[in-house]
Amino acid sequence: MKTCPKCQGKSLVTDSRQTAVQTYRRRECQNYPCRHAWTTYEIHGDEFDKIDKYNNLKTIISEHLT
Repeated sequence: MKTCPKCQGKSLVTDSRQTAVQTYRRRECQNYPCRHAWTTYEIHGDEFDKIDKYNNLKTIISEHLT
């Protein structure tokens, strides 16, 4: 269970949608009066590897350009 980034209270998933590459979840804090709402994204395995490879490539290129 994710905790509220504002008050560290318990959260509840209010909406969840899944695509081929990620799962989107809308969450809301259950502490009154906080009720902070935020979105989380869960990236599925193969897509995460692509992002990691892209970030590494970006770092290598920027090191060579400086």
